[in-house]
Amino acid sequence: MKKLFMILPLVFLLCFSFGCQKAEEVVTEKEVEPTITVDNTISSDGISIAYEVRGEGKPALVFVHGWCCDRSYWHEQLPHFAQKYKVVAIDLAGHGESGLDRKKWTMGAFGEDVAAVVNRLSLDQVVLVGHSMGGPVILEAARRMPKRVIGLVGVDTLQDFEGKLTQEQIEEMFTPLRSNFAEATRNSVRTMFTPNSDPALVEKIATDMSSAPQ
Repeated sequence: MKKLFMILPLVFLLCFSFGCQKAEEVVTEKEVEPTITVDNTISSDGISIAYEVRGEGKPALVFVHGWCCDRSYWHEQLPHFAQKYKVVAIDLAGHGESGLDRKKWTMGAFGEDVAAVVNRLSLDQVVLVGHSMGGPVILEAARRMPKRVIGLVGVDTLQDFEGKLTQEQIEEMFTPLRSNFAEATRNSVRTMFTPNSDPALVEKIATDMSSAPQ
């Protein structure tokens, strides 16, 4: 698997004695605000999958959000990487602007969502970036596109490939969610932060995630 190199900021020193500031502003504007295309495609089971694209260049970077999140959670990363690469952010089925009426909610089905977008865009060299639940999703997507995926990046995920939950542990996790999804999700999300985290940010994310469809 090929290596994905980190992007290093490139600083241009404009030494023209006249009009230097305007030239810098033009370059900055073009770099910071690439064209954003928002579209949708259909996954293998007929569910509409929303995505957005910006930037150009290879490999394409495909960003996959975590459980109860959506593509907007990558808003700080996309403009940066779009300076050098084509970047794609996906709403998995049941999240964001994508369809809700899936019959079987599995990691494999989410992997098909990612594959559907990659195929729609005819991307032939792809690095998949997955956050949290997006980690298992990008593994499933890579299995479906072995000739296209050249790299996987896990963000707060995939720490233990061999770990398995017992049935008792699964029930302990899901019982509160079945009883009161919104409250259980808010409480769970708040435990993911440190005491020094921005309270406003914590509350925003807890509210966002607890508002997702059960």
